[in-house]
This record gives sequence, structure tokens and C-alpha cells, in this order.
Amino acid sequence: MAEFGCPFVWKYGNVFVPDVWIYDGDEAIRPVEFDFVVRELNDRNDFNFTLTRELAGCQRDPQTWEEMGQGWSSEDYEKCFTAPSGGGSLTNGDFQYEVLNRTSNGIRFAKHKGRYTFELTVIDPLASHCTLKTKFSVWIEEAPSLTDMGMITLIVSFFGNVMGVFSLYFQYKTSKKVQQMVDSLLKP
Repeated sequence: MAEFGCPFVWKYGNVFVPDVWIYDGDEAIRPVEFDFVVRELNDRNDFNFTLTRELAGCQRDPQTWEEMGQGWSSEDYEKCFTAPSGGGSLTNGDFQYEVLNRTSNGIRFAKHKGRYTFELTVIDPLASHCTLKTKFSVWIEEAPSLTDMGMITLIVSFFGNVMGVFSLYFQYKTSKKVQQMVDSLLKP
């Protein structure tokens, strides 16, 4: 797994699912078919995962970065798809499900351009006896920036005001003609 390299350029609005591969030197060996997690290294939290715990099919509360910390690895990963033997069940099913793989969950980024830098850790114990980690960046493009939104608001307001002035002018002209017609009918 290579670290960083050029950032992935991603269009805002599209769901991002990292396409993770195992490398031997510079040669791609196989895609990672196992569960992995990502942690944003600059403490950005303006992105969401596409699945909730309930939609992912969890039977009990899954592990999270908050709970597991930076040491989350394949040695302590427990899947959430079976009910715990000691009882208990899924609470907070609406919370985000933070585990990713090639088939289901993805990341939806905030509505602005920017760069996200992630550390990815393969946490599935079936993947390898080694700790598999990498770092990568994603650059979000084509998101409406604040200056774009300001310009759009200005243009819409301008044309709205122009249409309002024309509307008032034509309404005035129409009422003036109606008044002239009424006056001509009322003259003896």
C-alpha cells in the first residue's frame, strides 16, 4: 500500500469509496476485499459515511474511532453483525457506521472545495498477520464555494429587482390607461 502520492480528485456530490490494493513494491497484487477504517489526520469532521449502523446490518454497537483510538487494528476488531453472547443489542442505530469495504459504505464530503488527508487501516483479522496502513489525500472539486454562492445570490437578486421594477412600471402604465378610458367614458 503506497502512502500519499497525488491526491485523488473527487467531484462533490459523488460518494467516495476508497479502492484499496495490496502492493508488493510498485506492483499491485490484489484489491483489499476486507474491512478497513479511515481517520482524517487534520481533525476535519465535515464528512459523513453513507451507511448508518442499522442500514449496515449491525446487531450490536460497532466499534468506532472514538472508542478504539488510534491503535484500532486487526488485533482488536470485532464485527457488529452478530448479537453479543452476553445479551444487549444495537443502540443508536441512526449513528454513522465507520467501517468501509469495497461493497457497501462510502464517504460523502461537505459542500465546499477542500483537501482531506486520511490514514487507512485494514482492521479485518482475515486480511493479514501484518498491520496494513496507508495514507492518502482527496481533493474535492466542483463544490459550490462561498464566493460562487455569493455571486449567484447577487445575480439572482439583481435580476429579481429588475423584474420587479419592470412589473411595477407596466402595472403603472396599465392602470394609467384604464384611468384614461374611464375618464373618457364619464365625460359628457
